[in-house]
Amino acid sequence: MASIYRRKDTRSGRWVAVVRRRGHPTVTRTFETKARADDWALHEEKKLLDGDLDIPSAAERRRRRDLTLEQALQSYRSEVSAKRTNAKSRREETYLIDDLIREIGSERVWHFQSSSSGIRALVSRLTERGLSPDSIRLRLATISRVYTWLRTERDYPTLRSPLSLLPARLKPRPRRRQLEIKREDVPALLDACPTPALRDLVEFAIVTGMRRGQIQRLTNGDVTWHDDVGVARVTTKAGRYGVREEVIPLSPRACEILRRQRVGADGKFFHASKISHQFRAIADRAGFSKLTFHGLRHLASSSAIGLSLREKMTYLGHSTAAMAVRYDHAEALAVARRLAEIESR
Repeated sequence: MASIYRRKDTRSGRWVAVVRRRGHPTVTRTFETKARADDWALHEEKKLLDGDLDIPSAAERRRRRDLTLEQALQSYRSEVSAKRTNAKSRREETYLIDDLIREIGSERVWHFQSSSSGIRALVSRLTERGLSPDSIRLRLATISRVYTWLRTERDYPTLRSPLSLLPARLKPRPRRRQLEIKREDVPALLDACPTPALRDLVEFAIVTGMRRGQIQRLTNGDVTWHDDVGVARVTTKAGRYGVREEVIPLSPRACEILRRQRVGADGKFFHASKISHQFRAIADRAGFSKLTFHGLRHLASSSAIGLSLREKMTYLGHSTAAMAVRYDHAEALAVARRLAEIESR
């Protein structure tokens, strides 16, 4: 009654389990591994033989078939987007959903994922509106998340993301982020800091690559000293995945900056407030109007030329190599100088 096969239409290579029996509707589900597909198929076969299979009624099957993207997007907005803890992410995703409802709200969910014509037409309309490739990519990613949510949380096991039908040549490419400041410009940026405390904070961000929130929460109890170097254990909000701990290496220069700070009663090293606002004024004063505090993290990654990819992932707390590469902006001249150092050994 059950058949299990591997999908070939996507790179994921997921396993599909299908359970069929005469007089009953076909049930199917997709899994990451074959073992899970086997377990689910056996479980469904047992329920079918015992007469305990949850078979949707004809009215329910008709309701699912007639589900529109407007209904799906509204449900996703109220049950997923509205519960996001980050207010900025919540507002941005709500805006994207509202725009998609205006564009494709009348389309049926099943029809939209059955052929590439719908997703092609959407990309064409968004391009004609003058949206940038990044803006189009964010809307397509939202559609993909909605389909994944329907498949995993709303019992639509046969749905697949329409993005898999879009040819690679039509997929918008993300904008390559430019490094707004170079290593040789750091002294000018530090000289623009109005106080020694802010100068230490900016320099610490450059030498460690730590995020703004991590620096603000860093306490004396988070740091373990080892002679002239150290290790900091910090927590990071990882979006919908909750909170995770990162272990960040501290160079001698970073430890030197921390040791000269006046630790408060709360154990924190840095006490500056409104860091982003103050840093914007510092960057404007130094002549880098487009530089943000997060740009210092990109600078730290690009400056660590001597580290391997795995070491850079540890240095910046990245969990994937793709994210580490995204933060790397090594210039040809800097690489050439590094090669000269290697050849001179």
